[in-house]
Amino acid sequence: MQAQAHDAGAALEFASDVRRDLSKSPQRELHSKYLYDAIGSALFEAITLMPEYGLTRADERVIRDNAVEIRDYPVRVADIDLFDHMNNAVYWTVIEDYLYSHPELLAAPLRVTIEHDAAVALGDKLEILSHVHPAGSTDRFGADLSDRTVTTLTYTVGDDTKAIAALFAL
Repeated sequence: MQAQAHDAGAALEFASDVRRDLSKSPQRELHSKYLYDAIGSALFEAITLMPEYGLTRADERVIRDNAVEIRDYPVRVADIDLFDHMNNAVYWTVIEDYLYSHPELLAAPLRVTIEHDAAVALGDKLEILSHVHPAGSTDRFGADLSDRTVTTLTYTVGDDTKAIAALFAL
């Protein structure tokens, strides 16, 4: 009897969710829990952790649309290493240039992390997208950073994110 009540409750929740989500405007949606079973969900989660997965075009548009600043960063021949990739020192030069134009960030000790996803090569049109995530909105960077502002610099070539730097006060 309890299983039937649970099934009836789940069916009502499903009907309610479908009605609500497919009535949204301008973009209809349907929660992924109704599209995948437990094995499918686990497989999807594993796929999204692979470096080849990257950001979707919609995710990239959100990143671009919400950027505080977008700057071209020309890649020079002198920036390329023996493996035809941008030298790691150039990633730090981007951060130094950003800090030079935002000296208020240097008022307190600062920590910077860089996560590389893919190489930047000679001839790539590199853009730097900056975002400022105010304190209280930064829990996705970890519980230890939820009380402070985090600035991110996203290194992009076209629709591909190549690296992300995060800057935050200690």
